[in-house]
Amino acid sequence: MLQIPTLDSTTKLGCLHLGQSKFFWFRNEDTDHVKVSWIESGGKKQSMELLLSGKEGPEENADNVGLFQFHKNRQKAVVGMRTSEEEIKSTLESIDFSTVSSSIKALSEDLRGQAMLAFNPEHYKRWGCHYLPSLARAHELQICNNFKDTGVQQYGGAKFCEIRDEIDDLFCGLPAPVPTPRLSSFVSKGGVMPPARVISMAAYNSSANPCFHSHASVALRSGGFCQMRHLKPGNQIRLSNLYNEKEMSASYATIQGIVETVQPCGFAQLVKVGDLLVTPYHPIRCEDESKSRWVFPVDLAEPRLYPCSAVFSLLLDRGHCITVDGIDSVTLGHDAGKGSLLYHPFFGNSVAIRSALFSKFGRSSGLIRVKGTTRDVSTGLVNGFEAYDNRINNVDSASFATMMHQGLLARVYQQSSIPVELYTR
Repeated sequence: MLQIPTLDSTTKLGCLHLGQSKFFWFRNEDTDHVKVSWIESGGKKQSMELLLSGKEGPEENADNVGLFQFHKNRQKAVVGMRTSEEEIKSTLESIDFSTVSSSIKALSEDLRGQAMLAFNPEHYKRWGCHYLPSLARAHELQICNNFKDTGVQQYGGAKFCEIRDEIDDLFCGLPAPVPTPRLSSFVSKGGVMPPARVISMAAYNSSANPCFHSHASVALRSGGFCQMRHLKPGNQIRLSNLYNEKEMSASYATIQGIVETVQPCGFAQLVKVGDLLVTPYHPIRCEDESKSRWVFPVDLAEPRLYPCSAVFSLLLDRGHCITVDGIDSVTLGHDAGKGSLLYHPFFGNSVAIRSALFSKFGRSSGLIRVKGTTRDVSTGLVNGFEAYDNRINNVDSASFATMMHQGLLARVYQQSSIPVELYTR
């Protein structure tokens, strides 16, 4: 409890965290001296007298204006997450993004992303009712409670960040849990395979790697279909009928770049929608009661680990909406606007994507092999791709087939409780 008798004010401090400052502002009309008193956890009373250097509020103090605006919007965000989607929209509309700090931009990513999506009635019943209170509480107490939400990554002192990183390294280095083996046999094509063993726990803590399984197929302009792994820059592929209805003159597009994200352990976390295997948060078009809408695959089915040597993403010269294994999906750099489920400040930004790919990797081949994504150190947002080190051993399809033939893979699969379906064509 923080008491300021000279201002007739009492404020609850809440939790204090090592190495992390906590800020309070009080209106001061007519005094240059302020006495602050507090009671420590053991009951010991402490006090301090402060000589104020000026009477201007944080709105007028240039050194504090950014900090004040962040905490002001943080409090509004907490109210919005506990109230309604309209409150969140109102908070976002009140922010001038041309002048705000990186802290406010990170906070806004939380608001316009999962927080707004969580208010959807269907999502709210499933996970939003738990997610929103958790995120609101984290911002209210200024604590980092997960590794995913951008806004909370800025909380925590140096010691916390050091311990967090050490724990993260330990977690990623752990072997997968090995439950009691279950007796089950290998099932032939079209059946269900016993769950696969994860090479390490890092598989559960990896960054987003879009988009499609290497065996996913698209229609070529010349006729027939081609799997992602066999596509080449310069190939012309057909755009989806959804796009053709709007742009009848553009029934096809030319591939300008292909991003191959290698999966060194031979597995990827994917969602199966119809015949398509796609990463959990890559938008797809869903037909629902004679209506079509954009959704995340994770909202339709549970992500599972599938045998996969790489996932592929495409950069097209136009269109940016293709049909993959019968499912409409967007490609990199589609430039969907804010407020759309398709919106993403990096994957959906054609300028950012081209800069990240061609400035770093060059245009010589157009086929770019990457390890994963990189993130901005200040905001935590995805801002590029990390080059793949070819010295890393990979599980190729030939080795995978040999393991299956020898029955080795089936025995390994029996040692894990992770749901996995064998992907076959």
